[in-house]
Amino acid sequence: YQVGWLASGNMIYDGACLWMRGEAGMTAFHPAGGKCPYASEGYQIYGDMFVSDGRWLWHTCTGCSTIQAFDPKTGMFYEPIETDGSITAMTFDGKRIWLADASDSTVSAFNPNTGAFGEAIAVVDNPSHLLHDGKLLWVASAGGGMVQHVDVANYTMPQITATPMPATAAPTPRPVPTKPPLGRSLSLTSRNRSGYWLWSAHAGRARPTFFIR
Repeated sequence: YQVGWLASGNMIYDGACLWMRGEAGMTAFHPAGGKCPYASEGYQIYGDMFVSDGRWLWHTCTGCSTIQAFDPKTGMFYEPIETDGSITAMTFDGKRIWLADASDSTVSAFNPNTGAFGEAIAVVDNPSHLLHDGKLLWVASAGGGMVQHVDVANYTMPQITATPMPATAAPTPRPVPTKPPLGRSLSLTSRNRSGYWLWSAHAGRARPTFFIR
């Protein structure tokens, strides 16, 4: 499946479609040949890190302090949520989204259903990658060459009442402007000159054209 240049290889599955990071936002395609209704809105997903919680796609960028949700079933984007950190990695454990913060070398969890953040846990210096294996949270530090696991089975989240997140309809994709036909009037500067070829290149043509006098 052609995804364009600069595909990063980061890919997630939202239950229906596969989403891959490309040169302009994200590209979505259905592995069984079906249709991804709002795949055209993927170009607005700016981040280089993303996870799916089974309902929404959550995305952020390295060093950013916010995360944002996108609903692939309705094409709605939700308002960014401030984390007060410098995000360098994220992963989903089936219930919570884990975020690595390079500003203070910690990890913390975010509950996408309630919007609550849990307490920060100190980890290896400058965490750069996260993975949850179903029980343990693995944290890697690319710069320090270290990896550690954190037992988050008893990690607790604040019990708060979920509040609806404000959403906005995805903007209408901008139409691609059509190029006007290129026209040029060419003439020789000297009427007495002969035996010369004048070459000209035209936009949209595969070969140049020439005039002979």
